Amino acid sequence: MVKDVLFVCTGNICRSPMAEAFFNALAERRGLPVRARSAGLSPVLDRVTEVAARVAGEYGVDLRGHRSRPLHRADVAQADLILTMTEGQRRLIEELFPEARDKTFTLLAYVGERGDIADPYGESLAVYRRCAERIWNGVERVIASLGGETESARPVTPR
Repeated sequence: MVKDVLFVCTGNICRSPMAEAFFNALAERRGLPVRARSAGLSPVLDRVTEVAARVAGEYGVDLRGHRSRPLHRADVAQADLILTMTEGQRRLIEELFPEARDKTFTLLAYVGERGDIADPYGESLAVYRRCAERIWNGVERVIASLGGETESARPVTPR
């Protein structure tokens, strides 16, 4: 049974923190005994971007306290499921941690979709919102696959 999910992106300042926060909020709402964490393959900055925090806030989650952190072997060992934002990130994790091969997927592939979730860093608010929507939808389907309800629990978003 999956109890620990690890979301991974490049810098751990946009995509994976959003995925972690969305996942934990939905899991808590739906009473699932599972938690998510996040890490970056090459984090450089310390905090999430202001735009990522703003967009996450539109989904009812607060990223302002998040601090980026690098991916460590212990993170990989602890995780029951590792979800990356891109195929390149998935391949790199498999290269660095061959033992994680059977539990590492892209977020979209895990829910039966193709493609990557592109990094919105440095892009417009609209790009961040599209990115967040793709992450939210993917995370919602992961939650459903783990026994959560399938109904959308997304709050109304001011646009």
